[in-house]
Amino acid sequence: MSYDLFGDGKTALKANVGKYVLGQALVLGGLASQAGYNIATATTGVGRAWTDNNKNGVPDCDLTNPAAQGPALAGANAQVDSCGAVTGANALIYANTLNPNLAVQNDARYGWGKRPYSWEFSVSVQHELAKGISVNGGVYKRWFGNFLVTDDLNHPANTYTQYSINPAGIPAAPASAGGASLPASLYTSGFYNVNDTLAANPQTGLSDTMYPGSNVYDHWIGFDIGTSMRLPHGIIFQGGLSTGHQTTDYCDVMDPAKAGANAALNMLSGLNIAGVNSALSACHMDQKWLPQIKMLSSYTVPKIDVQLGAAYQSIPGVEMFANYSAPNSVVQQSLGRLPTGGIATGTTALSLLAPGQNFYTRFNQLDLRIGKIIRLARTRSNLSLDIYNIFNSAVLSGLSNTYSTWLAPTSVVPPRLLKVSWTFDF
Repeated sequence: MSYDLFGDGKTALKANVGKYVLGQALVLGGLASQAGYNIATATTGVGRAWTDNNKNGVPDCDLTNPAAQGPALAGANAQVDSCGAVTGANALIYANTLNPNLAVQNDARYGWGKRPYSWEFSVSVQHELAKGISVNGGVYKRWFGNFLVTDDLNHPANTYTQYSINPAGIPAAPASAGGASLPASLYTSGFYNVNDTLAANPQTGLSDTMYPGSNVYDHWIGFDIGTSMRLPHGIIFQGGLSTGHQTTDYCDVMDPAKAGANAALNMLSGLNIAGVNSALSACHMDQKWLPQIKMLSSYTVPKIDVQLGAAYQSIPGVEMFANYSAPNSVVQQSLGRLPTGGIATGTTALSLLAPGQNFYTRFNQLDLRIGKIIRLARTRSNLSLDIYNIFNSAVLSGLSNTYSTWLAPTSVVPPRLLKVSWTFDF
C-alpha cells in the first residue's frame, strides 16, 4: 500500500504486510515423510521375490498379503505364481499402524495455520526535498513461528548428564589468531552428554504441536535511511545506512527447566556448527546490530567528456566461532565418566562463543572508475579504467573456527583489480 501523505506528490508513505507458510511435499524430511516411517519405504520400493510360473508377465499373487505365496501353499496363500514373504523394513508398508510414528503427520495434511510460517511487515517513507533530491527511510520487521524441531524419542532429558570445563584449562589462542584472544564471556558450562549408547529415534515435528504452549521464536528487525540526488551538471549521488539484528529462542523446547522430561537436548549437538556441541545458553541468541553503509556517485566532466565514478561499501565482518576440542580427560572431571562413545585419549568438540556476538574486522572497500567518451563520425565509444578495492583491503572473508587453527584465513576478499574496457555504440 502506498499513500501520498500531503497530497502534493512529494511524500510517499508505503506499508506492506504479508504472511508466508512453508511448502510441504512427500519427500524425506520435514512433516511429510521422515526416514524410518512407512512412507519412506514406499519411496524406495518394496522388494519381494517373484517367480512367474505361468510366464504371463503378471505377478499372479495377492500383493496386499505380505506372506509367502505359491501353488504349493494352502488357503489365501495358494496362488498361481510364487511370491516371497516381505520381511524387514519392507514389511512396514503393510503394517496397519505407522512405525515409529506418523508417515505423514496430520499437521501436514489437515487444518489451517499448522505449517511453519513467517510474517513480514514494513513501513517506509520517501520525501522529495528539492528537485532531484530525495530522502527515504523505513522500518522492517520479520518474525517466524511454529518451527520444525527434532526430538530424540529414545533419550528424554533424564538420560543426559550436564557437565562443564574449567576455562583456565583452555590454552591461549594459537599463532594463527594473529594476536587475538578469546573474549571474556565464554560458554564453559551447560553442556550435555547422553548417558547410553541406545540408537537415536529422531522425530521431526512442529514446536506448537510437540511442545504445546512453547514460545519458540525468531525475530528480525531493521531499518534503512538513505538519499538519492540527481544534481545539475550530471552529478549523481546515492547512499545510505542499513542495519538490523536477529533474536532467536529455542529454550522452551530445549531447556529441561522449561520443557521438562521432553526437552530436546539432542538439538544442542550441531546447533550452530555441525558436529559441535553447544551449551544450553546458546538456545537464546540476541544478535548484535549489523550496520551496512553503501554509497555511489558519478560525474561527467563537460566539454571534455570524462566520466568519473566511485562506489564505497562498509559491511560487517564474518561471524567468529571457536570450536574447542576439549580432552575427554578434562570432560571426565566434571561429567564423572568418559563421554559416551569416547575414549580417554579422545576429545569432545565444544562451541565456546555465544552466537551472534563476535564478528571479525569490518570490510571497507572503495572502487573507482575513470572513462573517456570518444565520438567519431556517427559512432560513440567509451574507454574506461575500473579500479576495484583501490586500497587493496585484505580483510578475511572466511576463517577457521577450529580453535587449534583459530582465525586462520580460509578466504580473503579479492585484491585490488584493474580492468580496462572499451565499449562501442553504433
